[in-house]
Amino acid sequence: MKNKNKIVTLTFLFLIIIFPLNMVSGVDVYDASYYNDQNLSLSQQIQKIIDSAAIGDTINFLGKSYENLTLVINKKLNIVTNVGTTIKNSDTSSSLNSIFFINGSSAAGTTISGFNISNKNGNGIVLNNTKNIKISKNNISSCKESGISIEKSSNINITQNSIKNSTEGVSISNSNNINMKNNTVTENRNNGITIKNTEKVTIDSNTITKNNGSGLNAYNTTTTNITNNQILNNKESGILTESSAKNMVITKNTIKHNYYGIRLNSNQNNRLTIKSNTINENHDGVSFGPKYVDDKSKTISSNVIYKNSGKEVELIESTYPNLEVGANWYGSNSESFVNLCPKLTTSLIQAKLVKGKGGQYSVVFKDKNGNVMADLPSLDVIFTLNGNNKVVVKSKNGVGSVDYSSILFSLLSQDNFIEMSVDNFRTNQVLSAKDNRENYELWIQESNQPTGNNLGDDNGLGHDNGDGTGNTQGTGSQSSGVKNQNSADSGDTGASAAENSGENPTDSNSAKEIIIQDPALKIEDPQNLTYIIVGLLIGVIIVGYFTDKINL
Repeated sequence: MKNKNKIVTLTFLFLIIIFPLNMVSGVDVYDASYYNDQNLSLSQQIQKIIDSAAIGDTINFLGKSYENLTLVINKKLNIVTNVGTTIKNSDTSSSLNSIFFINGSSAAGTTISGFNISNKNGNGIVLNNTKNIKISKNNISSCKESGISIEKSSNINITQNSIKNSTEGVSISNSNNINMKNNTVTENRNNGITIKNTEKVTIDSNTITKNNGSGLNAYNTTTTNITNNQILNNKESGILTESSAKNMVITKNTIKHNYYGIRLNSNQNNRLTIKSNTINENHDGVSFGPKYVDDKSKTISSNVIYKNSGKEVELIESTYPNLEVGANWYGSNSESFVNLCPKLTTSLIQAKLVKGKGGQYSVVFKDKNGNVMADLPSLDVIFTLNGNNKVVVKSKNGVGSVDYSSILFSLLSQDNFIEMSVDNFRTNQVLSAKDNRENYELWIQESNQPTGNNLGDDNGLGHDNGDGTGNTQGTGSQSSGVKNQNSADSGDTGASAAENSGENPTDSNSAKEIIIQDPALKIEDPQNLTYIIVGLLIGVIIVGYFTDKINL
């Protein structure tokens, strides 16, 4: 009897713990035609479902289409659809002018995912004075105001949404810790993204295009990271800074076909960093406005700024008689081919053709002190041999390389002409027949390569191999052989070539910490937590039972 009482007690405790864990449930919202209460609007009927749901419930929309909904979320809910539900327009009887209104700290942890949202009456989704919200995989369009509006909120993640054809794509104000990643923000009537009076914002890997204002307008911001974005075809600026741009980092973006690529009109710019961007085919690449106040802590360097129809860097509206920026690639080694404002002090990154071992050639991009610009964005580098055998490679870590060994060693009896071009810059070297033979002999000694007419069999198009290709891409005539280092190998081959020529290009790659996290083991998942507790309790019951049995 004593053993049975203990087992019953343990079982009772087990049930007390388990049942609360399983109280998170799903609540279905059926097709709009299902709700026919004549005394309540459709919006009010669905609001009642939301109000009745328990904290943490999943609200699953099953219907294809709903109209005139304004739904207030004031508790943690997971609001989803797996059928691409469309919600068109907010409830005009509500003053909130939005379809989803996530309100207050009590709504922390809410997610909204999978919807097609449009609202001619106001905003698509509003986050007001809340935190820890995830908005993902929605198509939000044709909103009278903002597609997504974030006000006085923190720890917000906006991912994989399409936001278009609204007055403002995304509006963020008086908030902090906002992350936008992998969204498409396009064809909005004003700015794509507006950030105002906000700190700690990350805009990463988004496509921001064809907005009628600026792609991104940052007004009075602190600690803003804008990285890896495609910012294209915006009517005004790709990126516009106003008021304060403290601790702003703009890096690794492609900024093309805007009026201004980057427009700096902010009066606080300490630790402003603009680095490793491709800024081309705008009217002006980088423009300093009349309200810009310079700060010596700023960094503007290692950018590719060229093919802009006005100035690569423009200061015409600046009140400064002279401004200084760092070294950038402006499309040429020579200032006579670069269109810069005369009020600007800068230095031109130089492209150097470097001879390596055998038939290896590299272009190495360096600053005025001879340092390899390893953080320069990738550029297309074109090599030709004797006017033919054209090879296009992408530079990596400031180096782009080609290997003409096979074909050169089949042309030992003649002088050969190597030419390299990138953007507006072109250079060449003549390799004499004597030097070619010496290179061939050295190559044989160092690499134990076979002699004869089979050279190039493993390196591209060989002397006797016609059009056969090797490990990497190659081009050439039927009797030629070329090894073309692709972008993944250019840095290594280029470094070798530069080393052979007395150069010391640096590798920008650094050791990375690898963190392996198995989602199946995350204890924050209630179901996994339930399994763990069940296992522990069962173990306790079994151990208790057999312990008492042994004692008897």
